[in-house]
Amino acid sequence: MNHQLSNLSPLAPPSCSVLHGDCREVLKGKGPFDLVITSPPYNAGKDYDGYHDTIPESEYWELIQDVAELTFSECRGGAYAAWNVPLWWGKRPKKYRPDRFRATIESEGWEFRDEIIWVKGRNLEGAQCGGYAMNHPHTPSIRNPYEPILIFLKPGQPKAKYDLTIEEWAKETIGMWMIPPNGNDHPCSFPERLSDKIIQLYSDRGETVCDPFAGSGTVGRSASKLGRKFIGAEISPEYFAMCEGALAEQYLL
Repeated sequence: MNHQLSNLSPLAPPSCSVLHGDCREVLKGKGPFDLVITSPPYNAGKDYDGYHDTIPESEYWELIQDVAELTFSECRGGAYAAWNVPLWWGKRPKKYRPDRFRATIESEGWEFRDEIIWVKGRNLEGAQCGGYAMNHPHTPSIRNPYEPILIFLKPGQPKAKYDLTIEEWAKETIGMWMIPPNGNDHPCSFPERLSDKIIQLYSDRGETVCDPFAGSGTVGRSASKLGRKFIGAEISPEYFAMCEGALAEQYLL
């Protein structure tokens, strides 16, 4: 693919941009970033436009390591990174994956700090956790209505954050967040409320938020709404256009 660099339409805020192409190419030299928020492809066979979501494991972990390296080099010292990652790969035997993500991202210099449990619903009973057709009394399969968000820090002094009151800070730092998933034309959209909370906890107004896998533009919408700058990358022409539209729409609100 001939990766073209593009800014948003004239309706978009000048402090927000999404670049069309492989993040490993188009985000080089675009820092410094103050916060990275992303949810990479899970290599689970999802029907993405412009990207094959079933690649050999070695290639997949090379991608994750490359993005961890890139964002580390482009972030300032004391910046945070939040990675929403899958809990499992496959069926039986399941492959537990957060530990591999943590080790891969740490290998590029990031320090692991915390884990947030994202429950995909307003309560456990109503959370999204997949079907139960394969469950049988003699061999129960536990359905997990949550995914982890791994929090990392680039060594350095973190800056103070002023968006939240002390009472809000105490509430939002409880590590289980119950937030229903969004629904749009992207197969794995990120809930805006989820990115809102991460941005308020780990960045301050005027700082720059980066999403290397920008998708439908949810992180960018949150950043713009909350007074942050945003830069993202998206390899799919369809989702790139969707992200542009999301940012332009937020600018008009």
